[in-house]
Amino acid sequence: MFNNMYQPLKNFVRTSMIALATLMLWIPQVSAFSDVPSNAYYKTALEWAVDEGIVENRALFYPGIPLKRTELAKMTLMAMQVPVEPLSYRPFSDVPGNSWYTAYVETGLLFGVFTGYTNENGNPTGRFGPVNPTTRADAAKTLMVAFGMSDKICDTTFPDVDYGAWYGISLDSACYYGVLQGDARGRARPSENVNRAE
Repeated sequence: MFNNMYQPLKNFVRTSMIALATLMLWIPQVSAFSDVPSNAYYKTALEWAVDEGIVENRALFYPGIPLKRTELAKMTLMAMQVPVEPLSYRPFSDVPGNSWYTAYVETGLLFGVFTGYTNENGNPTGRFGPVNPTTRADAAKTLMVAFGMSDKICDTTFPDVDYGAWYGISLDSACYYGVLQGDARGRARPSENVNRAE
């Protein structure tokens, strides 16, 4: 069971990041989302995110499309409630200084939430992949780091997870805290993309 200190994280993660490129609006219900069924499993979490100003209440939510890495960055930094601003230099070659997401990505780097891609030797490539979709492994590591969740070992062992990989302990911790669950076949599917409803 989650205690009270984990409830905001649980709600935020189950909202599973929504794409935003404009100013956030505080609107207390999600009735404007014509593509969100009244019985959607994520509706309560989405209402929480709207109430917190993390999600803009627009006409469409697009719950089934993949979540971009820039959208993950903005959702995460807004949920962290920290000031965001671009750095004085460009740490990622594919994140220009004048993009809507630059401040979120670079503030996330400053806080250690994002590190960008690495090569096969573990060295930074200097690229963030802003338009790339977010994988379940990406999301697990980002959220565990962003919210300062301590490393934990989950009772569930996923057969498709390399626990020695860069995401292993984060995914294990996400399982422990109830943020991530396996599918009907007991798989975590770390390399699969996260959609906006998840």
